[in-house]
Amino acid sequence: MSHQDLLKVFLNTLEEQLASGKPPFVQNTLWRLVNLGYTQEEAKAMMAGVMAHQMADSIFGDTPFNQLKYQLLLNQLPKLPG
Repeated sequence: MSHQDLLKVFLNTLEEQLASGKPPFVQNTLWRLVNLGYTQEEAKAMMAGVMAHQMADSIFGDTPFNQLKYQLLLNQLPKLPG
């Protein structure tokens, strides 16, 4: 799977979260970033990057997806996780 294909998967998942309103902090993050001057596309790309980072931690750490850490990392945007 290419980098672009993976990005699409994470963006699709993010879109599903936004459409469902669950978890609610995802929508809040999008609007916060837009209010900071980012386009929705830019904000969603950053948010998908956080999701990918958290998913990689989960896969390589052999642990369940940590939703609290996901929320904390989204709260730190536009600073991207290391």
